[in-house]
Amino acid sequence: LTPSLFATGSTLPRALLAYQFAIFLLISEHSPATVCPMIIDAPNQQGQDKEHLPQILKFIAENQPADTQLILGIENDTGVEFGGKTINTPVEKYALLQSDQYESVHAEIFNVLKASLQ
Repeated sequence: LTPSLFATGSTLPRALLAYQFAIFLLISEHSPATVCPMIIDAPNQQGQDKEHLPQILKFIAENQPADTQLILGIENDTGVEFGGKTINTPVEKYALLQSDQYESVHAEIFNVLKASLQ
């Protein structure tokens, strides 16, 4: 499905978010299959202003379809409550995984991959 959106600048990400939510809502309500989580990485695209960013986050929180999972990557929740579990990432710039975690994470992922191939 390809939308015909006539928006530019900081308006375009808001229009795309609304469009994607509409599609996700239709899928979650009418699909017999398991619905995958909605993943939104950095909804503050195109430098949303102080008025629009809280509105975007509030829209996400209020319009998430019931019984679906949301994975949201944000720097600041601007006071909007999402519920669920919050995972705060380390403060090391450009690094979600810390170097002292490489070995243990590698072992965990390797075991899962190995089991899936058997």
